[in-house]
Amino acid sequence: YVPEQYAYETEPTPQMDITILLHSEYSARNVCSLVIESKILQDCGIWFYDGMQYGEDTLFAGTACTHMALRGAKIGVLHTQVYLYRSRAASATHSLRREKHFEDMHNIAAAYAELLKRDIALESVRDNLQKRVGAAVSAMLFDNLQCGLYTPKALFAMLREEGLYPFKAQW
Repeated sequence: YVPEQYAYETEPTPQMDITILLHSEYSARNVCSLVIESKILQDCGIWFYDGMQYGEDTLFAGTACTHMALRGAKIGVLHTQVYLYRSRAASATHSLRREKHFEDMHNIAAAYAELLKRDIALESVRDNLQKRVGAAVSAMLFDNLQCGLYTPKALFAMLREEGLYPFKAQW
């Protein structure tokens, strides 16, 4: 279901597209909320990251939406439910392995930080990527508290070296 405020009859502006793609409650969170032309994915070199167990769908969707926003891609919004997500009790989503989650959040933060190195003129795209880096690093910090992979000093030193800390906090 797409909320009424995101459905539009007239030709959308690029800013409307970016706002819908990056900031709405139903889009750009996981791959199940998007239908993307395969040529766009091929042209931008977007794929699912091998070896990830946690967050691979969000990384794929966030990367795809960022590339589409930077290209000025047009989107369409359907005002109907076309997909039903079904969760299985035995899925990886329900069995959190902190060390693997930490590793995958690290990969996500690094991927978004790499996108931020581009000259991004659109503030909404830049802000969204910064939020994504912050969310992934926050998850890493929490995972580290739970399983003690690094001392706090070593973890912050690693994050600083990689340009992942400090990050823009969201309150």
